[in-house]
Amino acid sequence: RLMIQDISKAYFFAPATRDIYIELPPEEAEPGMVGKLEKSLYGTRDAALSWAEAYTRVLLSMGFEKGRSSPCSFVHKTWDVCTVVHGDDFLSEGPIENLLKMKAGLEKEFSVKTEILGPDKGQQMEVKVLNRVITWTDEGILWEPDPRHAELIIKDMGLDKAKGVITPGTKEERRAKENHGTLLEDEKASKYRAIVACMNYVAMDRLDVAFSVKEVAREMSKPT
Repeated sequence: RLMIQDISKAYFFAPATRDIYIELPPEEAEPGMVGKLEKSLYGTRDAALSWAEAYTRVLLSMGFEKGRSSPCSFVHKTWDVCTVVHGDDFLSEGPIENLLKMKAGLEKEFSVKTEILGPDKGQQMEVKVLNRVITWTDEGILWEPDPRHAELIIKDMGLDKAKGVITPGTKEERRAKENHGTLLEDEKASKYRAIVACMNYVAMDRLDVAFSVKEVAREMSKPT
């Protein structure tokens, strides 16, 4: 099963790691008084790092091991559960009975909203992870990219009413640079790079456009 969890007001669960003083709200303020943070506050420089340290501590205490190449990846070898953390969102995979153990462990420390992808009672047939749509089907798990990025690309390119076609990639030699046209003006070049960056995000989930995105990305430095 897949388990998706969102931590409510995550930073407020992370102990402050240095002395930070703040002005108190009017209803709490007294002359000459300020407040000293005991927990991390949104907008402070080290809040995200403090939160990462807080959830890492909790996961390690539950028996998880932190990834060597990515500190946001965790594995519990005994439970056969793998977890990836993105900000205050957890995506975990493993046997349902062990996912529920993880759920109970996190709920002891944080305020957690949990959804489990699956066909059983109390589980969801469709969930969203970072705006990606994940659906449970009879054939397997369907993973759809965030449709908004494709819609933005189509709109920015003025292709709202265009029809899609399949154009195969070729290995023919690239034309000489002088035949590529003139360099785009700064404003248009910035727009080109923004669209390609959006395409690059889409390509992580849309393998069918990966080659095309790679080709347009080659012109990022000096688009024509």
